[in-house]
This record gives sequence, C-alpha cells and structure tokens, in this order.
Amino acid sequence: MFAVGHYGDARFLAGVALGNMFCVVTGFSPGFGMATAADTLGSQAYGRDSKSPLVGIVLQQSVLILMLLAVPVGIVWWFAEPIFLLMRQDAEVAALGGLYCRVLILGLPAIYSFEALKKYTQVQGTASACRGRATAARAQRQGPQAHEEAASLTPWAAAVVQA
Repeated sequence: MFAVGHYGDARFLAGVALGNMFCVVTGFSPGFGMATAADTLGSQAYGRDSKSPLVGIVLQQSVLILMLLAVPVGIVWWFAEPIFLLMRQDAEVAALGGLYCRVLILGLPAIYSFEALKKYTQVQGTASACRGRATAARAQRQGPQAHEEAASLTPWAAAVVQA
C-alpha cells in the first residue's frame, strides 16, 4: 500500500486498502488459523517419535485442507466487486478493490502452502533456517545499500540451514 500511496491518486490507495482488508478478513486470517492446527497435531506427532512419518502426513493433510479452503475463498474474492457495491462503496473504488482481490487469487495457493510448510519447520525446530533465508532475500531486494548486508547474511543463513 505504501507504493500505491505514492502513485498520486487517492482512489487507487482506497481500492487497494479495501481489497487488502477484505482479503485479510475473508481469506488470510481463516487460512492462517487453519494452518495453526498443524502446530498442535505436528507437535504431538514429532514429540511421539522424531523419525515418525506422521509429521509429514500432518503436512500433507494441512496442505490439502488449505487447498480445499482456497477454492471458496477464491470464489469470494472473484466476486469482491459486487460485494463491495452491496456494502455501498464508491463504484470506482469497488472496481479497483475487486481487481486487487482477483490478482491476489493467483498467490493464494502459494501463501497457504507457505504457511503449512512454515508450521512444518516450526514443529521440527528448524524455523530459524527459514527466517535466515527470508532475511537475506529481503535484504537483497532492497537495493545497493542493502547488498552488503545481504552478503553478510547469506553465509549465516546457509550455515543455519546446514546445521
């Protein structure tokens, strides 16, 4: 939203804010909440036997359930513009928010899969490797000033992954 706010037109910012709020409430929050169930089930499976395949089965089931959840969420997001109009939003803002929601449909399976994989690594105590890689990738995307920081973080992240 920060980049859209600098675009110049307040209607674009309003559309993105409306669409983002709608997507968080109707899709991300329920999906992340459902992915959190894998914490409990995966911890029980890992605590029982760290070599047990049950942790992987929990991951598979959570990904399957989240992909099933992505279908109705995607349908709701596809029809976000008429929903916004029913909520008496400005027609142009509703159209922009609906477009934003439609674009986010493409990333929904990836976001849900990432959440399930994140829970899988947290259960096994290897989540610090994900954090290190994400920090290094974020620093590399920020431009030339952050390149030196990213270069210093990448070996650290590789060492954490190998540990």
